[in-house]
Amino acid sequence: LFSVILLMLNNQMNYEINNSLISVIIMSTLLLKSGSAPFHFWFPNLMEGLTWMNALLLMTWQKIAPLMLISYLNT
Repeated sequence: LFSVILLMLNNQMNYEINNSLISVIIMSTLLLKSGSAPFHFWFPNLMEGLTWMNALLLMTWQKIAPLMLISYLNT
């Protein structure tokens, strides 16, 4: 994700996401980070070995930052 943002800023030198390909790549990496479908292939395997407290943290706190970034990108 960070490398995509650096490439975007290097090419355009502004904070607007005008290229649809860059927007799709950023959104897919954020959805992968949050464990959203169809990018949730890693999530069930990881949840199997966790305690209840760690699973709760993974299901809630991990999703806040990517969802906030997605909301900022869509406005």
